[in-house]
Amino acid sequence: MEQASVAAAEGGFATIDALVATTLLAVTILMATAALHTAVRASGAALEARRAATLLEDLLRTDTDSVLVLRGDTADFRWSLALGGPSPTLGAAARCRRQVEIEASSGRRYLATTDRICPSKVDGA
Repeated sequence: MEQASVAAAEGGFATIDALVATTLLAVTILMATAALHTAVRASGAALEARRAATLLEDLLRTDTDSVLVLRGDTADFRWSLALGGPSPTLGAAARCRRQVEIEASSGRRYLATTDRICPSKVDGA
């Protein structure tokens, strides 16, 4: 009789052990899935930021001294480039401001502003 009660008790512990192991496995799989999802989102954001930086650099290199505002769209970005006219300085050169703003399809915004040396406007020329 004692052997039957000991066997029943061990059987109950085996069931609890199996239940605990199954719970730990489920939690581990859930955490791994969440980590994978976060890694995929971070990778997408990094790729977007790199593509936006490349577009910013290309737009800032626009070779014109005209005062104008350009706008455009790509598959993933809406952008605007504002080229300012010469600001008053001394001498033959002036400072021209360039500003690029990009809005990604994700809603993130990227902004770059730079100053460039450009010919100053001389009165009467």
